[in-house]
Amino acid sequence: MKRTILYIHLCILIFALLFSSCKPENNTTPQNLFTGVYIVNEGNFTWQNASISFYDFQNRQVKPDIYSAANESPLGDVAYSMTIINKKAYVVVNNSARIVVINPETAVKSGEITGFNSPRYLLRFSDSLAFVSDLYSPCIWIVNLHKGIISGKINLNKTAENLLLSDNTLFAANWSKLSTPLQNNNTVMLINITDLTLFKEIEVGTEPNSMVLDKLNRVWVLCSGGFTGNELPSLHCIDHASQQIIKSFVFPTRIPLPSKLCINSTADTLYYLYGDIYKMAIESPILPVNPFIEQNSRLFYGLSINPGNNDIYVSDALDYTQRGTIFRYSALGEAIDSFKAGINPGNFCFKGF
Repeated sequence: MKRTILYIHLCILIFALLFSSCKPENNTTPQNLFTGVYIVNEGNFTWQNASISFYDFQNRQVKPDIYSAANESPLGDVAYSMTIINKKAYVVVNNSARIVVINPETAVKSGEITGFNSPRYLLRFSDSLAFVSDLYSPCIWIVNLHKGIISGKINLNKTAENLLLSDNTLFAANWSKLSTPLQNNNTVMLINITDLTLFKEIEVGTEPNSMVLDKLNRVWVLCSGGFTGNELPSLHCIDHASQQIIKSFVFPTRIPLPSKLCINSTADTLYYLYGDIYKMAIESPILPVNPFIEQNSRLFYGLSINPGNNDIYVSDALDYTQRGTIFRYSALGEAIDSFKAGINPGNFCFKGF
């Protein structure tokens, strides 16, 4: 009887070993990407070393360069931003003039969208349509996401950078004048979504580089003042209903240039880089005087707020040639942890929210 039981157990063990050894390997899903954040690493201009890192919230582990690991090929030259729409991730690769489409679960490439000059940001309009800004094209591209092609454009006579959608209006910040040197780059352009036409320009400060929408449906615009420091930086609040500036704040110094305006999940608190990280309530009558998180010897480069718990993510670009470091803080400004990303980590894309 004992021999019979032993024989049965031995047969089960052999069968299990044979079954496990015959299971096919799934080489198309090398990643296990749960809820977390993608870090968009620009790389160095013309070096073709852009990359995407992924930080897993569950086990606090970072996966470096997930695109190259999944596709055995480089991502391209200057990865600038990333957007997830309908279970697809769109990575805007600026100097490669394309948008790479990947599976956000596996990082495996499923296609690419071309025809741009120098794309910067992709903004979702619907599951089938998106808008794309371009550094060298005086228009906003309309992209058919189902077909993976450019299906049209909105003529602006100026280039667009940061994009924001509020109700039936598309706000586009004119940050650069590289392709239109005779025009001032100090406006936010308003486009009617119904007929896709530009109907108004609101003059703000020079080089508006980032915008957010607050809980009162007001658009906040951060302006650097110009790369050459020809004017003081400024922050403006536009009332959506009246389409007028209702608040303006001027920074005390030209340097450093403020950038990366963000807002928390309740849309009542602003964050931005001005060397250090500054925090400002939307009803504050003045700009904050003291930094919220000090830069110290670091070089803060990218900034974002986790929409799930309001943790603050900021990148240190170090010397722009080695892998940058990501620092994570609580909403109270308490240091949580840090980890390495790729070269020049400039943007973040949160997965699972």
